[in-house]
Amino acid sequence: MAPILLWLILVLCLLISAVKYLMGIILKFSFASTKAQKDYAYQPTVSVLMPCYNEGRTVYETIESISKSNYPNDAFEVIAQDDCSVDDSYDWMVKAQHDFTNIRVRTGRNESTAERPVPSVMRCSTQRRRSSSPSILIASSIRMRFGS
Repeated sequence: MAPILLWLILVLCLLISAVKYLMGIILKFSFASTKAQKDYAYQPTVSVLMPCYNEGRTVYETIESISKSNYPNDAFEVIAQDDCSVDDSYDWMVKAQHDFTNIRVRTGRNESTAERPVPSVMRCSTQRRRSSSPSILIASSIRMRFGS
């Protein structure tokens, strides 16, 4: 009795698979015009958030690498926020802001983190958006290479 039941289950599985495959073919040729349209020209606004603490020249090198990306400059911005650094990180951010005018670089500086429960880099990212669906990247203090 068990071998007959096993063969019945296998034949039933094969039949279900064959019907599923045939239905897929029928639907594919019946509704050929309902394919999803892809828009390869769409490029959303991208914001790169850079929270920095005692990064020094690395901030400048990271922004330099980002500015060399092949993404359109009008849909691209860098938001760099200094979080009470005791070195010259903020000076490097301002230098990058002046040197790389091909991209929009916004800089900010926290004087004290004790009085600000929410980091100002998070507040900056929600203000003055140009797109309804922006993409956000968070850059680390490691020098990053974008583009080719």
